[in-house]
Parts: sequence; C-alpha cells; structure tokens
Amino acid sequence: MDSEIISALIKTVGTVIVSIISGWVAFKVKEKELAKKGIGTSPPAKKPVVRWFWGIGGAALGAGLVVGILALTGNLGPSSAPSNLVEHFDFEQQPDKSLSLGVCDASSPSWWDNCHDDLNRLAWIKGGFTGKHSLSCRVELLPDRKQVYSIRLPITPPIIADALSANVYISDADQFSTINLAARIRGETEWKSSKFDVNVGGWSRVFLDLQQFCTQDGKPAGGSIIDEVHIDLYIPQSSQQPEETVVKIDDIELYFPLSQPVLSDAIKCSPDVSSVQELILTQKIGFEYQDSPFEHGWKIVQDEADETEIDFMSIFDDFVERAISISSLVKYGMDFEVGPEAAQSGKVVEFVVANFKGDAAIYALVSLERNDGATIDGWLKFKEGQEQPTRVSSDSDGEEWQLPVTPVSRRGGGWSLFRIDLEDAVSQTFGTEGWRFQNLTKFRIRGNLSVDQISVFETQP
Repeated sequence: MDSEIISALIKTVGTVIVSIISGWVAFKVKEKELAKKGIGTSPPAKKPVVRWFWGIGGAALGAGLVVGILALTGNLGPSSAPSNLVEHFDFEQQPDKSLSLGVCDASSPSWWDNCHDDLNRLAWIKGGFTGKHSLSCRVELLPDRKQVYSIRLPITPPIIADALSANVYISDADQFSTINLAARIRGETEWKSSKFDVNVGGWSRVFLDLQQFCTQDGKPAGGSIIDEVHIDLYIPQSSQQPEETVVKIDDIELYFPLSQPVLSDAIKCSPDVSSVQELILTQKIGFEYQDSPFEHGWKIVQDEADETEIDFMSIFDDFVERAISISSLVKYGMDFEVGPEAAQSGKVVEFVVANFKGDAAIYALVSLERNDGATIDGWLKFKEGQEQPTRVSSDSDGEEWQLPVTPVSRRGGGWSLFRIDLEDAVSQTFGTEGWRFQNLTKFRIRGNLSVDQISVFETQP
C-alpha cells in the first residue's frame, strides 16, 4: 500500500479516536453541570444528558470522518501542484535487482556488444547530492585498454517523458573522458543520447532534451515512452598500473512536459544533434543546520530589520531531508556573497523552495557591462509567475528588475526546483537597456518561505 495512503489512514483513525474522546469529555462535563442543577438523579432526567452526549459526540465523530476522507482524497494538508517531474530515482532506498552494470571494452566502435555484467561494483552508500544516500559505482582504470561502465536502469512501467537529468559525482576529472546520458524509446532500435566532456571534478548535472531529437519516423522525440535509461562512463587507459575510483549517481529524473513549448511536428529535428549543456557545480549553499543562517555566512541587510526579528526553524521531510523555514513580521533581507569560483564562472542558478509566494523572493546581484565600457551592479528579483519582466525603481541599493520564473519541476511536499540561466535573465531585463552579464556577486532572500538549497553552476557546451 502506498505510504501516503497509510499515513492518511493513520491520521483518520487518530482523528476518530480523538473525536470520540472529545465527545465523552464533553458528555462528562455536561453531566456534572446538570447534576449541580439537580438533573440526572432520576432516569427521566438523564435523557437531556444522553442527547447532549450523542449530539456532541456524533458531531465530533462526523467531523473526524470528514477530515479522514479529505486526507485520503488529497484535499487536506499541503496541496500537490501539478508536477512535470514524472519520475525521480533518489536512491534513498536500496535499489532493487533490476539495476545492472555492464563493463565494456571501448576499443571497438560498437562497444555495447563487448560487455560483461559486474553488479558487484554497484553499491548503495551514504552521501548524495540532495539526500542522505546515492548509488556508487567502483571503477577500475586499466593500463591496456579503454572501457565504458554502463549503468542501466529499466523504467518499469515505461514513462512518457520530454527530458531526463542526472547528478554525477567524479572526484578526479583526469580519470574520465565523457559521460553519456541515454534513453531508449519503446519500440525503437536507436538510443537518444548526449555526451558531456568531463573537465572538472565534483558534482555535475547532465541533461538530455528529447525534443531536440527525431524518432525513427521523423517526428520530435519529446513525449515518447521511455523504457530504459543508461549512464555511460567513458574510462581512458591508466598511465602505468590499474587504478580504482568511485563515481556517485543521484537524482535521475524524468520530466513531462517541459516548461518551454514542445516542438511541433513541422519543426525539423536531427537524431544526432542535442543543444543541452552540462552543468558543473561550483557552489552549493545548503540549509541543513539547526542554528541561524547568520552563523553560516548570511548577513542581515542593514537599516531594515534586526536579526532577532526573523524566525528560523529547521525542518525535515521526506522530499528534501533537512531544510529551513524563514518567517518575519517585518520587512527584512539577508545576503550571501558567493565564493570566488562561483563568482568567476557561475552562469546558472538553481534553488529549491516551498511557500514561494506573496512577499517571498530570491535575488541575485550581478555585475553588468555596456559596450561603451560602463559597468554597474544590478539585482535580479526572482518570483514565481509567468508575467513579463518589470523594471523596479532604482534606489541606493542598486538597480533592479523583477523576473517571474516557472519551476523546472515540482516535488512532493510543496517543494519546487527553479533553474535560471543568468545570461538569459540579464538579456530579458537589463539587456533591453544595453547591458550584458559579467558575473554573479551575491544572493539575497526576502519574505516568508522555506529553502532547501541554492546552487551555482558553470556550463560546458
């Protein structure tokens, strides 16, 4: 039985029990009140008490049943917004036996025909990109040949998808050449895939946009039925002797539909072309701690609020693990300066938030340059919505544009993942005034919201 249904059943039973107890307590209280007035000493006088009991108890029991039904039907509690995240493999539970690993000799162009299974090299380990666990693959570099380690994940049942993504952790970029993210469309012999050059160690997020590919009948592959996903790790020869390293895999996700329009049949596509980019993590700002963000690099915006006027609460749920809830009755702002690497090469920003409405906003301060050599700093204010960007009056804190954004995916518990290309964001806002993006400087948070993480990526074509 689904865990959400079990949880709702438990809530229903608990509510009914509480309702019965509440009715009984109300009955006893009323009985005492009537006894003081001399009512309840003879059998005929007990009828009002009985009516009171059944009236209050029945109403409470009915309310409990209504609450239970609403919980079971999903009409009570946090609403789950329509999601384009149709499948999420987060490896928080030990993978089942359908997962497999092929170790292949890459000396042949058709290396997939020269593989042997080695499931023992896969393990479920602590430490992931978003949660507490991830899938690991123990890789051995050999001095006499190149290899491909192919991690194979059947999708059961098959799923309609427009795009896929995965997080891959590589400790040493010199030990790998490329990562291949591939998907098989049911009924087709050719796989749709994108290769990403490995240039730096750490976490990388790889994408495969099926809308950029053709099916075998010449139509865009977006909205196709996917029955298997592969992550292929291309391993070069070691320099002298065998070497071992470990690769981590986390958050394999399938999306449908994408937030951008699906390609029409009239648009030409190519089975060999993909416009996706590899994202390389340069900085991740987490909120998994129990104390104040001001103990972890965040600073209050002066002349707006005092630190004591902002309430922080560490929260935990099954969807993002540990996060933080921020609330304040007064206007506040808190800033975080990004590190040198993120400032120099960061081009894409991601944040995972909940309750992202009302006065809640995430800001990015960016440095801008014009063709005449002039430079300024400008704030990009991100709020959920689909309206056109709007210019905000400049003040002593800098120039500002508000840019409504839509989530890449919606997750359970009300959490949403937003991804912003900063160059594109500047083009839509300050770019209309002749400015272009130079680099990222800091983040700012305002309003009442919950935050799981803010991440900065550099891009590799």
